[in-house]
Amino acid sequence: MTASLVLIYFYSLTHITYPINLPKVGRAKDYPLFFGTAIFAFEGIGVVLPLENKMQRPQSFSLVLYLGMGIVTFLYISLGTIGYMCFGAHIGGSITLNLPNCWTYQAVKLLYCFGIFITFALQFYVPAEILIPTVVARVSERWETAVDLLLRTGLVIFTCKLLIVHLEEESVCLSTPPGSSKQFPVIALLDYL
Repeated sequence: MTASLVLIYFYSLTHITYPINLPKVGRAKDYPLFFGTAIFAFEGIGVVLPLENKMQRPQSFSLVLYLGMGIVTFLYISLGTIGYMCFGAHIGGSITLNLPNCWTYQAVKLLYCFGIFITFALQFYVPAEILIPTVVARVSERWETAVDLLLRTGLVIFTCKLLIVHLEEESVCLSTPPGSSKQFPVIALLDYL
């Protein structure tokens, strides 16, 4: 994902038009959408607390949290600003929708899809810790690891399939911020029904 992020920065930085023509302030009707998106992008408490509980030295958690959130904030602000300066008001819901259709940027989209699929399992940690022990308790000790991995993989594939179906209907790309993917299975399932 780092390589694809570098390619997006490179494309955006090399294609910035003269930004003086862009409005300095957005429309007032777009502010609720901005604040909702910003809060949604930083939501991740379902992963933060279990992460702190599993740390070897939980006393250094605040340093890790501040450093991580600082990096994420820098990336959001810089890429959002550079993307807006590059694409203007015609920017899609995801910056990847504005990339050209050459093999390099198609690879960027595939890398993001793969990265989201892989990290989705991390986002799925809390539900997995609730669901898996009850199922694993019903099988013999010999099959515990296999059932655990199979169930985790199945749950991730099932929820990603619901997500892809939902997003295809909405014509949205699969580039979501960390922490936000936990809600998609519920949203997609409710929309699917």
